[in-house]
Amino acid sequence: MIIDFMKKRKLFSILLFVFICSFILGVFFIFFISDDNKVLVKDGITLYFNGLNTLNYTDNFIVGLINNIGMALIIWVLGISIFGCFIIFIIYFIKCFVVSFSFSSIIYVYGLKGIILSIIYSICYFINLGILFILSYYGVSFSILLFKYFFKNKDYNRIVIVKRYFKVLVISLVFIVLNLIIDSYLIPRILLLF
Repeated sequence: MIIDFMKKRKLFSILLFVFICSFILGVFFIFFISDDNKVLVKDGITLYFNGLNTLNYTDNFIVGLINNIGMALIIWVLGISIFGCFIIFIIYFIKCFVVSFSFSSIIYVYGLKGIILSIIYSICYFINLGILFILSYYGVSFSILLFKYFFKNKDYNRIVIVKRYFKVLVISLVFIVLNLIIDSYLIPRILLLF
Protein backbone atom coordinates (compact mmCIF):
# COMPACT_ATOMS: atom_id res chain seq x y z
CA MET A 1 0.00 0.00 0.00
CA ILE A 2 2.82 2.43 0.82
CA ILE A 3 4.56 1.50 -2.44
CA ASP A 4 1.34 2.21 -4.39
CA PHE A 5 1.01 5.59 -2.67
CA MET A 6 4.63 6.45 -3.53
CA LYS A 7 4.11 5.46 -7.17
CA LYS A 8 0.95 7.58 -7.37
CA ARG A 9 2.76 10.48 -5.77
CA LYS A 10 5.60 10.04 -8.26
CA LEU A 11 3.18 10.18 -11.20
CA PHE A 12 1.49 13.23 -9.68
CA SER A 13 4.90 14.88 -9.29
CA ILE A 14 5.85 14.08 -12.89
CA LEU A 15 2.62 15.59 -14.24
CA LEU A 16 3.09 18.63 -12.03
CA PHE A 17 6.66 18.98 -13.32
CA VAL A 18 5.38 18.78 -16.92
CA PHE A 19 2.85 21.49 -16.11
CA ILE A 20 5.41 23.80 -14.49
CA CYS A 21 8.00 23.35 -17.26
CA SER A 22 5.53 23.86 -20.09
CA PHE A 23 3.96 26.82 -18.31
CA ILE A 24 7.33 28.54 -17.85
CA LEU A 25 8.32 27.83 -21.46
CA GLY A 26 4.98 29.11 -22.73
CA VAL A 27 5.15 32.31 -20.68
CA PHE A 28 8.64 33.20 -21.87
CA PHE A 29 8.21 31.98 -25.45
CA ILE A 30 6.85 35.38 -26.54
CA PHE A 31 10.29 36.88 -25.86
CA PHE A 32 12.08 34.38 -28.11
CA ILE A 33 9.95 34.57 -31.24
CA SER A 34 10.85 36.88 -34.11
CA ASP A 35 9.42 40.37 -34.44
CA ASP A 36 7.32 39.24 -37.40
CA ASN A 37 5.75 36.51 -35.28
CA LYS A 38 5.17 38.98 -32.44
CA VAL A 39 3.23 41.15 -34.89
CA LEU A 40 1.16 38.10 -35.92
CA VAL A 41 0.44 37.28 -32.27
CA LYS A 42 -0.49 40.90 -31.55
CA ASP A 43 -2.77 41.06 -34.58
CA GLY A 44 -4.48 37.78 -33.66
CA ILE A 45 -5.11 38.82 -30.07
CA THR A 46 -6.30 42.29 -31.06
CA LEU A 47 -8.61 40.77 -33.66
CA TYR A 48 -10.08 38.40 -31.06
CA PHE A 49 -10.74 41.10 -28.48
CA ASN A 50 -12.10 43.56 -31.07
CA GLY A 51 -14.44 40.86 -32.41
CA LEU A 52 -15.97 39.95 -29.07
CA ASN A 53 -19.07 42.04 -29.69
CA THR A 54 -19.80 40.13 -32.91
CA LEU A 55 -18.87 36.71 -31.54
CA ASN A 56 -21.37 33.94 -32.13
CA TYR A 57 -21.52 32.37 -28.68
CA THR A 58 -23.20 29.17 -29.82
CA ASP A 59 -20.64 28.55 -32.56
CA ASN A 60 -17.89 29.26 -30.04
CA PHE A 61 -19.45 26.72 -27.68
CA ILE A 62 -19.78 24.03 -30.37
CA VAL A 63 -16.19 24.45 -31.57
CA GLY A 64 -14.94 24.36 -27.97
CA LEU A 65 -17.08 21.30 -27.25
CA ILE A 66 -15.67 19.42 -30.23
CA ASN A 67 -12.08 20.38 -29.40
CA ASN A 68 -12.18 19.75 -25.65
CA ILE A 69 -14.27 16.60 -25.68
CA GLY A 70 -12.13 15.32 -28.55
CA MET A 71 -8.99 15.99 -26.50
CA ALA A 72 -10.46 14.28 -23.44
CA LEU A 73 -11.47 11.25 -25.48
CA ILE A 74 -8.04 11.03 -27.11
CA ILE A 75 -6.33 11.09 -23.71
CA TRP A 76 -8.80 8.53 -22.36
CA VAL A 77 -8.31 6.19 -25.33
CA LEU A 78 -4.53 6.56 -25.11
CA GLY A 79 -4.81 5.44 -21.48
CA ILE A 80 -6.38 2.22 -22.73
CA SER A 81 -3.38 1.53 -24.93
CA ILE A 82 -0.27 0.13 -23.33
CA PHE A 83 2.15 2.72 -24.69
CA GLY A 84 -0.26 5.66 -24.71
CA CYS A 85 1.17 7.17 -21.55
CA PHE A 86 4.04 8.76 -23.47
CA ILE A 87 1.68 10.48 -25.88
CA ILE A 88 -0.49 11.64 -22.97
CA PHE A 89 2.52 13.44 -21.49
CA ILE A 90 3.22 15.13 -24.84
CA ILE A 91 -0.40 16.23 -25.27
CA TYR A 92 -0.56 17.58 -21.74
CA PHE A 93 2.72 19.46 -22.24
CA ILE A 94 1.45 21.06 -25.45
CA LYS A 95 -1.89 22.08 -23.92
CA CYS A 96 -0.14 23.70 -20.94
CA PHE A 97 2.31 25.45 -23.23
CA VAL A 98 -0.45 26.89 -25.42
CA VAL A 99 -2.48 28.18 -22.46
CA SER A 100 0.53 29.82 -20.84
CA PHE A 101 1.64 31.32 -24.18
CA SER A 102 -1.83 32.81 -24.65
CA PHE A 103 -1.73 34.14 -21.09
CA SER A 104 1.61 35.89 -21.56
CA SER A 105 0.77 37.09 -25.09
CA ILE A 106 -2.28 38.99 -23.85
CA ILE A 107 -0.12 40.68 -21.23
CA TYR A 108 2.48 41.44 -23.92
CA VAL A 109 -0.14 43.07 -26.16
CA TYR A 110 -2.14 45.01 -23.55
CA GLY A 111 0.44 45.73 -20.84
CA LEU A 112 -0.93 46.19 -17.31
CA LYS A 113 -4.52 46.03 -18.55
CA GLY A 114 -3.55 42.70 -20.09
CA ILE A 115 -3.00 41.15 -16.66
CA ILE A 116 -6.68 41.42 -15.84
CA LEU A 117 -7.70 40.44 -19.37
CA SER A 118 -5.41 37.41 -19.41
CA ILE A 119 -6.65 36.20 -16.02
CA ILE A 120 -10.28 36.49 -17.09
CA TYR A 121 -9.60 35.01 -20.53
CA SER A 122 -7.51 32.13 -19.18
CA ILE A 123 -9.47 31.12 -16.08
CA CYS A 124 -11.55 28.52 -17.92
CA TYR A 125 -8.46 27.27 -19.73
CA PHE A 126 -6.71 26.71 -16.40
CA ILE A 127 -9.78 24.86 -15.12
CA ASN A 128 -9.66 22.78 -18.29
CA LEU A 129 -5.97 22.06 -17.65
CA GLY A 130 -6.96 20.82 -14.19
CA ILE A 131 -9.51 18.49 -15.75
CA LEU A 132 -6.91 17.28 -18.26
CA PHE A 133 -4.42 16.85 -15.40
CA ILE A 134 -6.80 14.45 -13.65
CA LEU A 135 -7.67 12.67 -16.88
CA SER A 136 -3.98 12.39 -17.80
CA TYR A 137 -3.16 11.09 -14.33
CA TYR A 138 -5.75 8.33 -14.60
CA GLY A 139 -4.87 7.66 -18.25
CA VAL A 140 -1.20 7.14 -17.47
CA SER A 141 -2.08 5.07 -14.39
CA PHE A 142 -4.40 2.87 -16.43
CA SER A 143 -1.79 2.48 -19.16
CA ILE A 144 0.81 1.42 -16.60
CA LEU A 145 -1.63 -1.08 -15.07
CA LEU A 146 -2.27 -2.57 -18.50
CA PHE A 147 1.46 -2.85 -19.13
CA LYS A 148 1.95 -4.65 -15.80
CA TYR A 149 -1.02 -6.89 -16.46
CA PHE A 150 0.13 -8.02 -19.91
CA PHE A 151 3.91 -8.08 -19.49
CA LYS A 152 4.53 -8.65 -15.80
CA ASN A 153 1.54 -10.93 -15.17
CA LYS A 154 0.26 -8.82 -12.28
CA ASP A 155 -3.36 -9.53 -11.54
CA TYR A 156 -5.79 -6.68 -10.94
CA ASN A 157 -9.51 -6.44 -10.44
CA ARG A 158 -10.06 -5.31 -14.00
CA ILE A 159 -13.78 -4.64 -13.72
CA VAL A 160 -13.38 -2.23 -10.80
CA ILE A 161 -10.47 -0.45 -12.49
CA VAL A 162 -12.27 -0.11 -15.84
CA LYS A 163 -15.42 1.18 -14.11
CA ARG A 164 -13.36 3.75 -12.19
CA TYR A 165 -11.57 4.80 -15.36
CA PHE A 166 -14.88 5.18 -17.18
CA LYS A 167 -16.29 7.24 -14.28
CA VAL A 168 -13.30 9.57 -14.53
CA LEU A 169 -14.11 10.09 -18.21
CA VAL A 170 -17.79 10.81 -17.56
CA ILE A 171 -17.05 13.22 -14.71
CA SER A 172 -14.38 14.93 -16.81
CA LEU A 173 -16.79 15.35 -19.71
CA VAL A 174 -19.45 16.86 -17.43
CA PHE A 175 -16.95 19.38 -16.04
CA ILE A 176 -15.66 20.15 -19.52
CA VAL A 177 -19.20 20.97 -20.71
CA LEU A 178 -19.90 23.14 -17.64
CA ASN A 179 -16.57 24.89 -18.09
CA LEU A 180 -17.30 25.48 -21.78
CA ILE A 181 -20.68 27.03 -21.00
CA ILE A 182 -18.91 29.56 -18.79
CA ASP A 183 -16.09 30.04 -21.31
CA SER A 184 -18.36 30.47 -24.32
CA TYR A 185 -21.20 32.53 -22.89
CA LEU A 186 -19.99 34.32 -19.75
CA ILE A 187 -16.28 35.07 -20.25
CA PRO A 188 -16.70 36.96 -23.57
CA ARG A 189 -19.37 39.17 -21.97
CA ILE A 190 -17.09 39.91 -19.01
CA LEU A 191 -14.22 40.70 -21.38
CA LEU A 192 -16.45 43.20 -23.20
CA LEU A 193 -16.56 45.25 -19.99
CA PHE A 194 -12.87 46.02 -20.44
